[in-house]
Amino acid sequence: MITDKNIQSFLRDVESKPPKSTPYKRYVQQGLCLHVYLRQSSKSPVPKVRSVWVQRFADAATGKEQSKVLGRYPDVSLKAARTRSQQFLYGHAEFIAADAAGAAKPVVRLSPIPKSPPIRSTSQIRSRLLGDVYADWFDHEKQRKRWSDRHARKIASAFRDHVLPFLGQDTLGTITALSVRDVVKKLEQASKFSIAKDVSEWLASVFRYAALFDSALPNPAQLARSQLVPHQEQHQGRVSHKHIGAVLHDGLEVTDDHVHRHFFVLLALTALRVSELSALQWDMINYDELQIEMPARVMKGGKRNHVVPLTPAMLVRLRELQSFRLHERYVFPNKKRRGSARGQGNPVEPTIHGNAVRNILQRAGFGGYQTAHGLRGVFSTWANDLWHGQYSVPVERQLAHQERDQVMKAYNLAEHLPIRREIMAAWSTFIENELEKASQGKRASTEEIVKTSNRWNA
Repeated sequence: MITDKNIQSFLRDVESKPPKSTPYKRYVQQGLCLHVYLRQSSKSPVPKVRSVWVQRFADAATGKEQSKVLGRYPDVSLKAARTRSQQFLYGHAEFIAADAAGAAKPVVRLSPIPKSPPIRSTSQIRSRLLGDVYADWFDHEKQRKRWSDRHARKIASAFRDHVLPFLGQDTLGTITALSVRDVVKKLEQASKFSIAKDVSEWLASVFRYAALFDSALPNPAQLARSQLVPHQEQHQGRVSHKHIGAVLHDGLEVTDDHVHRHFFVLLALTALRVSELSALQWDMINYDELQIEMPARVMKGGKRNHVVPLTPAMLVRLRELQSFRLHERYVFPNKKRRGSARGQGNPVEPTIHGNAVRNILQRAGFGGYQTAHGLRGVFSTWANDLWHGQYSVPVERQLAHQERDQVMKAYNLAEHLPIRREIMAAWSTFIENELEKASQGKRASTEEIVKTSNRWNA
């Protein structure tokens, strides 16, 4: 992100360069540039420097690129130039820009290169319902930030369940920090601290979006965020990998639903996240290459495709599910959608809900001590213990974890598939053997197992 320090450094560099008839340019964002004119004067040996902010955009009629001067620098700061740029692009009806000569004139909105949100005048924005503004914000941000389908569903679900029922019919001008705080407090009282943090951030973003049309509009969500209850993140509960067979065995004993049973075991075998496995579709299974090919849109982050090597244990369960063919597209359809081609007109989620595994573990006596997501931790611990950390990089890749080092992330795209096939085959054999032992009674009691959990006495 360009800062004032970058601008000052750019100006110093320009001053050391020779004068010319065309400007030196520094791009900032979305067509906003700083043009620096360096011209030699006959009256002075020192070149004359003149800096102006220029906004580039496309003409709606011809499609040709045009430009608009937004003001001089430093009279108009970088922050102010960004604000003027956004207001110009998004059609602020009352925005006045000063041109290079200093004369004020209203800006006529043409078609900007970025897609703009619906035009709302300053007088209208405060009287609009939060639910309507949220809908505009959602469409705009989804395209601007290129949200993955998974992330978009997460935001839509959070607003549908926790925000719109309480604030959706309130106008922006009447929403206060206390009313936002009440919404967040309900989530905190339900121990949903992560969702409370996300909701407060998204609400603040909605009000920032509305401020494009009224810069004086207060942001009550921003004030409410400062009152969030401090919460230390806790790792997902998981027991020792030595007891994974007993956990799976007890979980299978408490449910008769064959889809839930296969989903539960395959969640452990594949080491996928619940949301990723639940989104599995039949056309993602490549039986020729013996692998599941997960597209980026269903993965966390939505940036990279993911491959899961298929093992014989996985194939047995997938073949059985395929013989039932409960849904045309999804491997794990929602119970209320089974038997329908695409579930058109049905408001329920198309795939199995993540709570299905949580309920299985709860009924089996491992609630909180072993979670669905914690199965990934069991896999990671087992693999790193078995190979003494030698395969830590392939294990992380199998878990679809993103590289934290941005340089490594950009350059290292290795998949380590041969090693991952070896790891998954060994993991699958281990689980099958442990399940067999548990079914023969060669296992510890539930009370002893939960004491090995990282959440014991937490």
